[in-house]
Amino acid sequence: MDGENDLDNEETPNTPPAPPANPPAPASKLFTEEDVKRIVKERLARVKAGDNEDPSFKEALATAQKAEKAALAREAEATKLAGELLSEKQNFRTQAELERYAVQNGVKTDPKVIEKFVSLLDRSAIKVGEDGKITGVEEIVKAAVKEDWATGFLAARQVRPNDTNPPVDRGSEDDNTMNNVLRRGFRSN
Repeated sequence: MDGENDLDNEETPNTPPAPPANPPAPASKLFTEEDVKRIVKERLARVKAGDNEDPSFKEALATAQKAEKAALAREAEATKLAGELLSEKQNFRTQAELERYAVQNGVKTDPKVIEKFVSLLDRSAIKVGEDGKITGVEEIVKAAVKEDWATGFLAARQVRPNDTNPPVDRGSEDDNTMNNVLRRGFRSN
């Protein structure tokens, strides 16, 4: 049995030794209070200067900022072009309305005459509503055709059944009206 006690007192080779009660401190540098203050000041200065970021983050941020500026510029340009297009559309519609009312109110149907007449009109009373409706066109044209300057633009007056003073048709000499027959008779004598 003595051999058994000898085995119990010997350490087994597979068991690790127990750690010491107070492990030694790792080999790290200890900072004094002054060192800590200096390090904090340096980091604060870098943060204020913007130097605390990773260079790849800075590049990504710069790219995103450029893309945002470009998108805003494109949006502003699109808004400007949309406004110009809407204005051009309204001008075209206003021009068409002016030309239509000009012809309806007796202006010659020659496109050059209509264009010149419409170019002389005062458009200050024309309004375009938010719904796109154009107002004031008919009034402007009706007032303009009554002006002396518009006389040269007006077509010859056509006879209408309701006119009180229709123009007299004198006819041509080829007509066989009584007056023309008598005129021809006197001329042949």
